[in-house]
Amino acid sequence: MVLTRGEDDYDYTYDGGWFDDIIIEPEPDYSEWGENDNEDWLNSSSPDTTPIDPEPTEPESTSQEDDTVTEKPTTDTGDEDPQLSTALKEITPLLKAKGIDLSKYKIQKNKDICTTTARTLLDGTIEVCSNFFKYKTPERASILWHEIYHCEHGHNNTNNASSPCDLILKPNKDISDALDCYLKWYCEQYANELLINLIKNEELHVYSIKDNPQWYKNEIETYKAELNNGFAKEDYYQKEIEYQIWRNEELLKYIESKK
Repeated sequence: MVLTRGEDDYDYTYDGGWFDDIIIEPEPDYSEWGENDNEDWLNSSSPDTTPIDPEPTEPESTSQEDDTVTEKPTTDTGDEDPQLSTALKEITPLLKAKGIDLSKYKIQKNKDICTTTARTLLDGTIEVCSNFFKYKTPERASILWHEIYHCEHGHNNTNNASSPCDLILKPNKDISDALDCYLKWYCEQYANELLINLIKNEELHVYSIKDNPQWYKNEIETYKAELNNGFAKEDYYQKEIEYQIWRNEELLKYIESKK
């Protein structure tokens, strides 16, 4: 006879066969036990008979660690993103020198896919995208200056609805060289002629256009103002602004020709 345990605790199986002998022993007579037998048995079977101190004393710690709890440091930017907080602290004095109090504006980091550098939302919130952090501090200050200019001139109230189009922009040599200069910086160590031309051709192929010409007028005005705002700019950023002015002028011509 074999008795085996199944996979579940409640399952037993029996393989058949016969019991050879079944012996039933009588239950012991506990009436003959003495009055102290129960207590003796309990004491002998206890795993540890050492008395337990109801109020134990905690041993002194020999650790050299400081158990003091300190609060997490906060920033004055109102944003919990450390990368943005650090950037804003560096930018603040540069904008202050231009008479701009950065604390007046709500600035946040975009959490979705964002193909631009920064943008202003309808409620006046300024969003910076991942590309923003590629630039140096003076250029970041200029980028925020650009968005603040939009806010102060009411540009964020302009309708920005778009319609599909199929337009290929044709830059002259100066603008083409300006775009190349920017793309070489943007692509960093991956920059090569094939990749730059691929991105360049995609950039010059316009698939959607704003319905309101005022949107392009606002961009042209703001980029021209930024070009002369006094912030130090590396050559690639200077060329990027020049390209953006030309691009928006071309798109403005196109949409006005359709009216």
